[in-house]
Amino acid sequence: MSIPSPIIIPNEFKEIIQEKQTEMTKFTWDFAVDDSYQKLTKITRGSKSTIFSAFHVIHGYVIVKEYRDIYIERAAYESEILKVSESAPIVYDTWVSRHGTFNIAMEEVSCNLYECLAYFGMKTSEKIVFIKNLFGALRDLHKKVVHFDLKPTHIGILQKFGCKLLDFGLSEHLNVESNEMKMSPFYRAPECYQMQMSEKSDIWSLGCILWDIATENPDEPLFKDIDSEFDSVEPILKAILTGIECLKLGKSPFMQKMFDTILKCLKYNQHDRPSAQELVDDWADLDV
Repeated sequence: MSIPSPIIIPNEFKEIIQEKQTEMTKFTWDFAVDDSYQKLTKITRGSKSTIFSAFHVIHGYVIVKEYRDIYIERAAYESEILKVSESAPIVYDTWVSRHGTFNIAMEEVSCNLYECLAYFGMKTSEKIVFIKNLFGALRDLHKKVVHFDLKPTHIGILQKFGCKLLDFGLSEHLNVESNEMKMSPFYRAPECYQMQMSEKSDIWSLGCILWDIATENPDEPLFKDIDSEFDSVEPILKAILTGIECLKLGKSPFMQKMFDTILKCLKYNQHDRPSAQELVDDWADLDV
């Protein structure tokens, strides 16, 4: 029987460990865990982390999110949010690699909403099932967490059009104030520019996502041509929403329902938007 190698902590990370003891305890310092995940391909790289497709002998194909060492606090925070969020992928392991990066291994979701709309399309019956599941996932999330970066690539589609919310890199616990700019362009709520975000900011993003589902064209988001702060373009916003109102005319009951919901979600004042629970209730009787 071989003797396990001792864990050697690189010198350059000793200061980080001393300063960040609380966060460090959330990551396993066991290089056997690092060795058990075979990273296959790089999926995307952001300012704080890189996402890989990986393989594990027990869990199979997984996603590994690798945070650079200076972002340990964010890595620890995201791992905790993932673990308490029923709407998020399952977390398998959190550990420190030999290179000092902080890793989160989680359930792989093979298809996101952007890919589904752009390459496959969805029947009306499939859209209804998926939208109901999306509302339910957001309702469950908002019991504890606000996502703050909802968009088609961050919504995973499961079998039978179930749904998982993805990428919690900007998420916060409910009622936690933040002075960081949140949300992606085209899906960013107006109040983000005043740093007054809440769970109703997710509802704004949801309205934009519903537009993508209605048009089946995620490459042409509703606010693609608006690239400045919303407080200076409110007349343009009103014109767009008036256009949506006109689109309801002569459409199927499903499309009328879609446009009605979009208009509710895109209220300029966040306090006028429905909650995720209200959306669940509003769509409960809609037949497939």
